[in-house]
Amino acid sequence: MRFLHTADWHLGRIFHGVHLTDDQAHILGLIEDVIADTKPDFIVIAGDIYDRQVPPREAVELLSSFLTKTTLDFQVPVIMIAGNHDSPYRLDFGSEILSNRGLHIYGSIATTPSLKQFEDSHGFVNFFAIPYTEPVNARAILSNTEIRDHQGAMAAILDTIPRSPGIRTVVAAHAYITGGLDSESERPLSIGGTGAIDASLFSDFTYTALGHLHREQRAGADDIRYSGSIYKYSFSEPAADKTINLVELDADGVSKIEAIPLPPKRDLGKISGTISNILENADSKGKKDDYLLVELLDEVPVLNAIGKLREVYPNVLCIEQPGRFAAYRRQREDAVNIKPGQSSDLELFKSFFKEVSGEDASDAMLSLFVEIADSVRHDDGEVDNASLKA
Repeated sequence: MRFLHTADWHLGRIFHGVHLTDDQAHILGLIEDVIADTKPDFIVIAGDIYDRQVPPREAVELLSSFLTKTTLDFQVPVIMIAGNHDSPYRLDFGSEILSNRGLHIYGSIATTPSLKQFEDSHGFVNFFAIPYTEPVNARAILSNTEIRDHQGAMAAILDTIPRSPGIRTVVAAHAYITGGLDSESERPLSIGGTGAIDASLFSDFTYTALGHLHREQRAGADDIRYSGSIYKYSFSEPAADKTINLVELDADGVSKIEAIPLPPKRDLGKISGTISNILENADSKGKKDDYLLVELLDEVPVLNAIGKLREVYPNVLCIEQPGRFAAYRRQREDAVNIKPGQSSDLELFKSFFKEVSGEDASDAMLSLFVEIADSVRHDDGEVDNASLKA
């Protein structure tokens, strides 16, 4: 038996003001190609289907199109659970009717385990879906007053799942496993670290299909896995392609896990350099259509920087200027060391000019300052107020 494991689609995501629907549609098209090529027994989507609880129309239409093609055209069952970004009750709508057509949706936990059973030449595979739930909700639904945090909630939920000797068991859950590598694009499940769950809770299962963390990774063991998100939703994520996991089971358990790349239509990238260097070498970067964060190393202000950059890179989304801030800090430190009454007027002017403009005053500028300063002074050193006002 083999199945596909994916998660964290975040359909409807807006990234730095850009709607990513077109980019997400491209990725879902690639997943459809993978389904057609691999012919899996089922596909698991482990939460965060949408980016927010009330998704935009385009996101709903995109998901509807994918699910229709997968379940009706390919005849591949889909198991989908809610993540912390999803509305469990909206996602649950019509789930009992849809289950008859191969679409199994689990928006919220129940008092008894949500079981879907598959069969291959080696016997049965029991599949249990554990949608994301807050500890307070788990405490109420399970009537368990001992539940205080995510660890306790997950332990209580897993205790309701039967372990049947000789039957392989697969679990899908949306959770943060202790030690997992996160990025800037995940929403914390809780404050103060209480959202973390120990991987040992899943050690009894044949395979655990996880959602929440956006990097593809193992979570304590090879058979406890995050598939990662289908798209990079942060500039902090590594350069590696996003993937979907193809999991194969034999009679003894997991025999193979293959991470199939999902190359994006437009990637996320970062370019560093001065404005002139970036524009001069634009043809060599190979990132003209990518969504870019540009790190400008110029130590002086750049007029209309984003306009100039978008003439070459149309999808520049944001600019950082660490060079400018570093130069400003140095100028401020220099200015602190120059105090009125301890330095000449010329030294004060030179410091002021550099702080404002970011560069040293030219000899001609200094000569002009000296000439003007001398013209407003009397021979006794007092300032002529009338001349200053003029």
